Amino acid sequence: MKKWAFLTIAVLYTLIFLYLESSNILFDHKSLRIHLARLNKDNFWQNKPETKNWYRDQNNMSARIGNAGIVEAQVNGSDIDHTQSEIIQKGNSKNQPSNNVNDVHKDLNDGDEEVKVTIPHSAKHKEEEEHAMIHKENTIDLKQYINYNHIHKHLNQILNPIYSDKKWCNGKFIKIAQQMAYLKDSIIDRTKITPSDRGGETIKETLDQKEEREYYNFYYGAFNIQCNASKINMKFKPLHLQNWFNYLKISPLVMKPNMIITGLTIAMLREDYAHLYFTLIELYDAFLIMKMFNHTFQNTNLLILDAHPQGHMDDLLKKLFKTVFRLKHLKTLTQFEHLIWGFPIQKSSLINPNVKNLNKRLYLDQFKRTVLNQFGQKSNRIPSCRNQNILFVWRHDYVAHPRNKNGIISRKITNEIELLNVTRERFPSHNIIGIQLDALDIGKQLRTISNTDILIGMHGAALAYSIFLPIGSTVIELFPNKGRNWHFEYLAKWNKCFYQSWYNNDTQRFDSNGTSMTIPANVIRSELRNAIDNICNDKRRIKKITDD
Repeated sequence: MKKWAFLTIAVLYTLIFLYLESSNILFDHKSLRIHLARLNKDNFWQNKPETKNWYRDQNNMSARIGNAGIVEAQVNGSDIDHTQSEIIQKGNSKNQPSNNVNDVHKDLNDGDEEVKVTIPHSAKHKEEEEHAMIHKENTIDLKQYINYNHIHKHLNQILNPIYSDKKWCNGKFIKIAQQMAYLKDSIIDRTKITPSDRGGETIKETLDQKEEREYYNFYYGAFNIQCNASKINMKFKPLHLQNWFNYLKISPLVMKPNMIITGLTIAMLREDYAHLYFTLIELYDAFLIMKMFNHTFQNTNLLILDAHPQGHMDDLLKKLFKTVFRLKHLKTLTQFEHLIWGFPIQKSSLINPNVKNLNKRLYLDQFKRTVLNQFGQKSNRIPSCRNQNILFVWRHDYVAHPRNKNGIISRKITNEIELLNVTRERFPSHNIIGIQLDALDIGKQLRTISNTDILIGMHGAALAYSIFLPIGSTVIELFPNKGRNWHFEYLAKWNKCFYQSWYNNDTQRFDSNGTSMTIPANVIRSELRNAIDNICNDKRRIKKITDD
């Protein structure tokens, strides 16, 4: 009897549910939550033309995203019943949300492309946006926003650990493992940073400039968050993050920005800005942060918070990121929708060999493909056995930064022409060239490297390009002495390349200035013979050719 009673009740509930659904009385709130909780708007939402705040998904669900969450939602153009107020809090408007912003193009006045920013003209901030809540917070849930499942095992060993997040001001400031920070709707006040008009000058304009002039002086109030909480007490291990945090002002007063940068922005304080190796490390670290936040270079901004002059790597940054901002590009009060203080370069797995149990580096191959694709290059070249591309990288004098106005560098090769002639005679079927990479623009550099089978050169920054070589290529690193350095060896091996090294043990090979040395031709012939044999016998190459 109880069994029949239970079945009868179940049938009645089913009939009632079908009737309500057919009458549009019920709505799939679960589906709505799944869609609207996603903050990776570029993959899941398409912008409606009426206003930048409206987004639509494939099921014709749409929502207006305010500063602090969802303030209005629609299905098929009609307002959604807001019975589940913990998910949606409706604003004052109905089907026509007010548009209180003007999209303008700010000329950076330095020859850059125009950058689209948002400048509010309303003197009053919308209260419903300030108080709107999603998941009972007035900001994003970082645990959902960060792609932990794919990346936490790697970063756990770097950031120690990634899960020790601490939140303040309802999530407007989130400290990540003492090494990173996330700021929501933070405002940078240029009047609290001096000298804010410095940075990005030509090297000629800054010759003999002291390095300390290439870093800003920050003061309390340089960073601002609107919050009713008292001052936050915390410690960061990276010194520059601790300094930035010391200048963070928490205040219940609402500041009125005259410029708003939407989307995700990564703040970067560069150290050795003119050095290819360190630039690539910083880019890889930024790439990991983007993966955490489900972003790409194309929809991520870069904010440079140093005052270094122009460098050879600037074109690489501008080509990759959506927009590169320097401090002088900002208005007096500039608000950043999502700002990241990234982890320090000393914590990068590309520079920290103490990160255990990582024979490869997470997403390194994807980083390689992304950078090459941005410059129209592919990373699927298969090294040839009989017709290999062999590249000698020469080190020539050039001015890389203001404190080397004469441009004198070390570890140059005296007998470049001899080495080219000898190797071309010994290996006539291979294409052998020698160039100074930094004399080319960044696109030509990457095109050359991505088509190289054997890269050979003196220990130096150019060997950092090992990361962009085709899989199965070979790197031959020449050292002027017995001092060992692991950096480029590891880069080559993480990129699934062969690595060989030679160490000079004869000081008589140096010139009188000690900046150039002669490399024995027989050494190069021997190293190249081994490299060619390794490539020809590489099972990966043979399997790839067989599969194709």
